[in-house]
Amino acid sequence: MIPSWIRRTPVVQAGRACYRNWVSWRRARSDPAEQWRRGIADEIQFWEHWLETKGGGFPIAYTERLNRHGTLLDDFIARHLPPDQPHIRILDVGSGPVSSLGFPRSPDGRPIELTAADALGRSYGELLHRYGVEPSAWPIPVAVEELSTQFDDGVFDLVFCSNALDHSVNPLLGIRQMLRVVRPGCYVILTHEQNVAEAEGYAGLHGWNFDERNERLKICRGSSEIDVGQVLNNAEVSAFRKPSRLGQLWIYASIRRLPELHADLGLRN
Repeated sequence: MIPSWIRRTPVVQAGRACYRNWVSWRRARSDPAEQWRRGIADEIQFWEHWLETKGGGFPIAYTERLNRHGTLLDDFIARHLPPDQPHIRILDVGSGPVSSLGFPRSPDGRPIELTAADALGRSYGELLHRYGVEPSAWPIPVAVEELSTQFDDGVFDLVFCSNALDHSVNPLLGIRQMLRVVRPGCYVILTHEQNVAEAEGYAGLHGWNFDERNERLKICRGSSEIDVGQVLNNAEVSAFRKPSRLGQLWIYASIRRLPELHADLGLRN
């Protein structure tokens, strides 16, 4: 075994940092679909621990998500609800076993019907049964890239995705699919920790980075970068940065499906 004083020397520390950077560089250039398949077990293990320990190091989040008295929608989400609907239908994409929206309540008292969807929904359903947890919406097993195989065009008044699209195989296709199932004139809302794939060394399901520059939403992986607003011809895109209550920067984005007659929605990368 290498003595601890040697492990702490600058040369050894620098060597470890170089190795971590090399591993991250290789992962960023790997096939996203293969990375996703390799990361499934870790993701399920994370959520099993979360359910078993009732939130792990963040018990407040566990309590909030399962508070059956309801959780008031975040102001950013509430401002993007359609004003003309007496009954609001929300889809939470990549919800995990328990939606971060909890049992959502609208500030103006309108009833909300929540639907949850996750590519690992079948595994999450098994975990929920195992630990006797009753979520606000049981996750339907469908990937973000395949939403239109499960839901009709324009059936939701708002589509929400938080810290999950960075785990997908094809986030741009996922956005197009979310736009397909939201009503024309309504919004897809994205909230993601800034550049988390880089911070995590592209480990597990962390495959994509989300960032904002000049109010434009950027998605990056390795040296490739997508300006979401430039490539979508059927939507208005706006983004900004906001610190979380734990201090990390998050990227908030609103994507409005334009009420056009002919849209390119979800069929192309």
